[in-house]
Amino acid sequence: MQAKQTLRVEEKDEATIVKLAAWHTSYIDSNYYEAAMSEQRPKEKDASDDGCKNYPVKVEALRCDWIMTKYGKDFFTQILASEQLDIYAIPAIQMYVEHLYAIVKRKIKSRWMWPYYAQLACFYGMIYLYESQFQMKTAGGKLELEFKDKSGGVPVYTIMVAALNILLSLYPFAYIGLQITQLGRGIVRSAFFLFFFTRTGIDALACIGSIYVSFGIFVNGRIVNNDPKTASHHYRVVAAIVCVLLMSKALYFLKLNDRIAPLIFILVRILSDIRYFMFVFLIILAAYMVAFYLIGQVQLDQVPAEADNIRYATVYGSFQYMWYISIGELSADDALFDKNKSTLTYVVLWLLFVTATFLVLIHMLNMLIAIMSETFTVNNESEQETRLKEHLQFVVDNWWTIETEGNRKGFNYLVCAWAYEEDEEEVEILKDLQEEVGGMRESSKQELGQILQEIKKIKQKLEDKGSAQ
Repeated sequence: MQAKQTLRVEEKDEATIVKLAAWHTSYIDSNYYEAAMSEQRPKEKDASDDGCKNYPVKVEALRCDWIMTKYGKDFFTQILASEQLDIYAIPAIQMYVEHLYAIVKRKIKSRWMWPYYAQLACFYGMIYLYESQFQMKTAGGKLELEFKDKSGGVPVYTIMVAALNILLSLYPFAYIGLQITQLGRGIVRSAFFLFFFTRTGIDALACIGSIYVSFGIFVNGRIVNNDPKTASHHYRVVAAIVCVLLMSKALYFLKLNDRIAPLIFILVRILSDIRYFMFVFLIILAAYMVAFYLIGQVQLDQVPAEADNIRYATVYGSFQYMWYISIGELSADDALFDKNKSTLTYVVLWLLFVTATFLVLIHMLNMLIAIMSETFTVNNESEQETRLKEHLQFVVDNWWTIETEGNRKGFNYLVCAWAYEEDEEEVEILKDLQEEVGGMRESSKQELGQILQEIKKIKQKLEDKGSAQ
């Protein structure tokens, strides 16, 4: 491999990696740096205006013909299962992960991400066009739903968008099928119900729901005008669920954007870190929910005329009441608290309200903020390792892209031009040594001058004695 100290390129790939590329052999020359790493040689003496920079680099090469095989997948799966982030600080792991991530990212973006976003835009456009055909009218003092077009039916362009959405919704099934193939048929058969709680299963449900809504609009476009209020209800319910499911896939593909990916990771990491907090929070919520429900039943017996105003007198109402307290919507300033015929009920009700607001709203909310802050701090301390782990997770999730790609070009070596930066401590030590050497040099010059002067004096004395004799 040709010794390389600087690489002249427009910009670096990563903070620590200037360029990373694969090659057939370990023999690397200047032509390789131009072809694989896009190095720009200055054709003129003054090439400062071509946008390129000279980066000091340290070039390393590793064999990479094994990473695209089954052994490579097992190796990276084991690394991903480890909780130690120090593994991702190993230069070889960084090289392998970034190389595989570049391959997967290129294939997902070119073949699957943009068609998915086209289907997402088509689905929302279809919903907008469909809903824009309805209007509310007042009949007999009640609001009723009807078509704006008195002739009835859904316009042709809305039906055409629905048909297009069906076609676009079928395309992601190829992506889902490849993911299911990677999971294995045995997993799907043994846990078919649990499969729909996985990321792949959620994608499948979103596509099925999108096709169902589109098919209903496409087929029943000329029928729902008989009773639009009834016929559109189930389509709207399914469409509402599909909107949330499609959002999860949109966030997943946004991981490919290096600027947005850290935000999504923090979102997922916080949800993971607060799972035990939510368990404790729900226990406290359930305890106060039952307590308010029981007090509500007592109030129903004492003040039956206020039954409609006692929100926590039902199971659902008590849960809703406690949830509103947890988000800061307090409702103890009405006259209902003062309408208790029993002093004990009045005291217990206020004690429940005060303790619930302090424990749930003040104490638990501040604990939640502290947990989130801790997650942000830990993530910032190991940002580089965390980013590599997310890249590796994306690679393993979409390993079928590696299997279909294979090593068609016969690359055997992975060559990395690391950004070489001198350690600040080493620089300070070198400066100190230079100063010491400079000081020693000056003192040596002075001593040498003194010695020369003494020699001249001795020589002069010898000459004087010789002339006197």
